[in-house]
Amino acid sequence: SSAASDVYKRQLQLDGLNIVLSKTPEGQFYFPGLQLPEKSDQPLLIDWDSLLSHKSVTLSNAHFVLRHEGRDTQLDFADIGLSFTSSGSHYTGLLSLLPPERLAAQTKIAFDLRGNLSSPKTWQGKVNINIPTVQLAQLKRYLPDSLQITQGHFALNLDLQLNQTGIASSRGELDLQADFASGEKLLWQSPIYADSQAGKLDLSMSSPLTVGDKDLSMLQGLGMQLDFSERLRWGLHFSELDLSRSSELLQALTTLPEPWPKRLAVMQASGKVQDFFAGWDSVNGWNANAKLKALALQSVDKLPGVSALNADMLLKHNKLSLDIKDQTFKFDSAGMFPEVFSIQRLSTRIDIYKDQSDWLVSAPSLFLDTADIKTHSSFEMRFAKGKKPFLSLNASAE
Repeated sequence: SSAASDVYKRQLQLDGLNIVLSKTPEGQFYFPGLQLPEKSDQPLLIDWDSLLSHKSVTLSNAHFVLRHEGRDTQLDFADIGLSFTSSGSHYTGLLSLLPPERLAAQTKIAFDLRGNLSSPKTWQGKVNINIPTVQLAQLKRYLPDSLQITQGHFALNLDLQLNQTGIASSRGELDLQADFASGEKLLWQSPIYADSQAGKLDLSMSSPLTVGDKDLSMLQGLGMQLDFSERLRWGLHFSELDLSRSSELLQALTTLPEPWPKRLAVMQASGKVQDFFAGWDSVNGWNANAKLKALALQSVDKLPGVSALNADMLLKHNKLSLDIKDQTFKFDSAGMFPEVFSIQRLSTRIDIYKDQSDWLVSAPSLFLDTADIKTHSSFEMRFAKGKKPFLSLNASAE
């Protein structure tokens, strides 16, 4: 009958669904038995109107497996369940899954929302994300062998209360601790705060990420931004990153390919990256900006070194720009010249970008002063595939 047909269309039930995702040694993912096109100009779209036309969606006893070809371990998620109901513009749901034994307890995401579910800026209600303690000693079996984590844990709990102007209230907690084979310790225990306006969300950690027993701060003010108000935007930001501590962590975290372990040790990177933001939006693509403070690198192999350099960095429209204003610093040419240059003044903007198939590095105006000479120049260096670099230089000196 038509009534029975209408009830059937309003309910979707799946039981015992089994999904296998394989990863090749080259890092490519595929579904065994399902051939997908290698390249496509069309993005993967979800027909939300069709999916949300069901008044009830139930998934039970589902199973997800992530396989790494060439390795004995695989990541199994069992007892995956989804309960979703809708009534007009009111939606409730619960997604739960059970990670492998001894890895973590059941993970849950629950929501009770009103509004247009395909338009997050209209949401009102509450969302809870709960990831109970994940044991890193068990998780490392499923991670690349180069990662040097020996033990630790990770947990996340987040409650959000939404209204028409954004997030009315929030509370959350991040708990991360990791020990590395080198003896380094990473610790991050922080409340999570949220700030928002209609269609915009900013999650931030109030406590710094620390490395080592001395609790030296490596990363402060980390946050994530989402913006659905006009066009899709998302980004990552932090207030300060200590380059010395992050270099030590990088060496402790993973086994780097040669010769980078020696290079990082000799470089002795120091300085700060401040007011960092990197993001993407659906119109302009990638963009980023940051301030480099007192950057210092020792020269190693053919890589030059600098000391006490300050610069502003901007990435926009696929062009990276470094703005250096009236800087005094030292420059080591890594053996190209016998002496270290003491620069009394450097003021320029350096642009790095791609022109069709060629890479270009240019400075439309560069002031460089030493104790012996003052120069004003402009240059453009072109790196063409299969050809030697070509330098175009105009300079005057006094």
